[in-house]
Amino acid sequence: MAEAVHGSDVVIEMLVDSVYYPILCGTDCTFSRTPEFIPITTTTSGLFRDFMVRREEWSMSASGLTKIANATTLTFFYMLQTSVRRVSHDIRITFTDDLGGSKQITGTVLIGQMDINGPFSDFSQCTIELKGTGAYTIADTEPPVPGVFDILSDVWETTNGQNYVDGASTGDYT
Repeated sequence: MAEAVHGSDVVIEMLVDSVYYPILCGTDCTFSRTPEFIPITTTTSGLFRDFMVRREEWSMSASGLTKIANATTLTFFYMLQTSVRRVSHDIRITFTDDLGGSKQITGTVLIGQMDINGPFSDFSQCTIELKGTGAYTIADTEPPVPGVFDILSDVWETTNGQNYVDGASTGDYT
């Protein structure tokens, strides 16, 4: 049986320098699709109107907490910069269920309305609207690119009865 997707397993990320970073310390993420309906009349319409979809638009939004400086997430203040908010960005929203199955919606967006507030006795809350430009795509989640790293180890000589190591290493390492 399919598992439900919890809100804590939804994240919106933006591509910056070939790496996707989450936007804000997200507490809410939203994807919206809005069709434009136009009335049509056919020979079988009779007394009732028929409609069809002409165009569509879509958007995403992220709400949550922000820090001042970017770390593992993109901050409200980073997104507020003119050089960031006035150009289009590649974006993705990922939905993951309890069994690890996931879907991603990806597309290109412009940064829309941005709100931030600072209640006296609570954390500052903010919301960023991301307005889709062009079509979006739905696909299975892209696996992360595996990092390349070396595992290094070092050696210290120990002294019986001491519960600490003192001084430089022996210089032997792998």
